Amino acid sequence: MTIGNVLSITKTWGSKDLLDLSLPIGVRTEAIQDDRPEFSSLRAVLFGPYLLVGLSSGEWELGKQDVARGLSDWILPVPDDHRLQLVSLTQGSCGGTTFLSGLNASGLDATRLLTMAAPPKLGTNAAAQATFRLVYTDQKAVPPIASRQAVIGRVVLLEPFDLPDKVVSHQGAGKGLIISVTADVPPDRTASVFRVVEGLDGTSTTISLEADSTPGCFVHHDCVSGDGVRLVCPANDADRNGAAFRTAASFTFGNGLSGYHPISFTAKGTKRSFLLQPLLSLRDETYTTYFNVGGTFWYCPRGPKQADTTMQTWNFKSDVAHSTHVAGSRPSPPPYE
Repeated sequence: MTIGNVLSITKTWGSKDLLDLSLPIGVRTEAIQDDRPEFSSLRAVLFGPYLLVGLSSGEWELGKQDVARGLSDWILPVPDDHRLQLVSLTQGSCGGTTFLSGLNASGLDATRLLTMAAPPKLGTNAAAQATFRLVYTDQKAVPPIASRQAVIGRVVLLEPFDLPDKVVSHQGAGKGLIISVTADVPPDRTASVFRVVEGLDGTSTTISLEADSTPGCFVHHDCVSGDGVRLVCPANDADRNGAAFRTAASFTFGNGLSGYHPISFTAKGTKRSFLLQPLLSLRDETYTTYFNVGGTFWYCPRGPKQADTTMQTWNFKSDVAHSTHVAGSRPSPPPYE
């Protein structure tokens, strides 16, 4: 069967006959519609007719990838069991419910300091940043479902929903918890491993997170003091058994506020990875449409007061990382100044 021709199937048809036609569909990248060599590394990612975009606040660097060799080494589908491991952690102190969040207050992809945030609207950056995936350190020892009963006693990592392969880390006793977004992932994740235990406040719906590297130290949020989300190590039994500490170190375990679309992929970059989802599935989240796959962008102005050898970097407008296209359409060059 070739373009411009039709496939003819001749047989005597019965009332219960079925014709099952399977067409190949897969992930591909498509170069931006600009023939200038300085744009040759700028690419969009598509799955069949779906334009896939990466949850991001402006970061778009994937680093050097061998596009010609194939995509399976660096664009991978999100496994089905990951959908069952998304959770949210809340507290109900100080007159209202707050969510544990890697809230990106700066609007830039950089190191995030964990905080407790007001309940977010669904389909927003805040909802994505208040959703975490529980990554079991021993995949064979536990079921894939992240329920409160299933995770008690388990050792886990907390992976932000919008930052695949990144994890929450503590910085030692008394210091805040962070998510390092663009830094290289250290081979030793000791400071990112937590043991899930029964909530120290004694209620049946909460859990507490104990640092595996520092037994007796717990993730803690005191809304009265305003110290943020920290790792706290009680100095004595009186502090450890006090109601204030036990309440501040307990979190209600719930379902994630954001979820993976059935068509979801992870694009692995050299500094960070991106969660890819169909553009039409997003609501108010920010995203990246074009990815720089191993290139450097340069602009060579040729004004009357500038020599031909003057080199300046492209100054892209801020909306380039959040530009929208009809799913399946060919991307156009980004605007620049």
